[in-house]
Amino acid sequence: MNIPASNTFMAQDALAQKDHTTLNSLARGWNKGEDKEQKLREATKGFESIFIGKMWQQMRATVPKDDYLHSKEEAMYLSMFDRELSEKMADAGGIGLGKMLYDSLKDKLTQASQDAAPLKPLHGEARQFHPLPARQRTHGSSPSAVASQNDAGTMRELERLIHKIEQEHAGKGANPRVVQEV
Repeated sequence: MNIPASNTFMAQDALAQKDHTTLNSLARGWNKGEDKEQKLREATKGFESIFIGKMWQQMRATVPKDDYLHSKEEAMYLSMFDRELSEKMADAGGIGLGKMLYDSLKDKLTQASQDAAPLKPLHGEARQFHPLPARQRTHGSSPSAVASQNDAGTMRELERLIHKIEQEHAGKGANPRVVQEV
């Protein structure tokens, strides 16, 4: 029984679409806020499955084919077989790529979770911050002249603060040169 060539191409397109759908579902599932470590494990396993499938596909492409023994139907069957084999391999631990990715990304996941945690004031109270005064432009002066005047004022204020810190450290027996080098 021969399967029409159009059906073979449609089946191969469906398999390629399945890869795309799998990756999209992994991305959508990630944003639902479910157990992120479990989602990360599934994503890395899915990535390893696709990687192994592509590896099988490339290995099969290197095998010479005789015209009278190989058909499009066989190619379709082998691609489905390779896909299932790669999924089973990934489920069983695969080549270790999924585990390596999971271990690498798990640390970043916990770090990102810590970075995204709500921040609290240091002493339990909110501090009030005063915004810097707005730069005022005098009539006839260029923006760069105003900026350089403000920069000079900022530098004087910074030097005054450094001098004050040096005096405080000198009074406590600290080396004032350390402050200057920083």
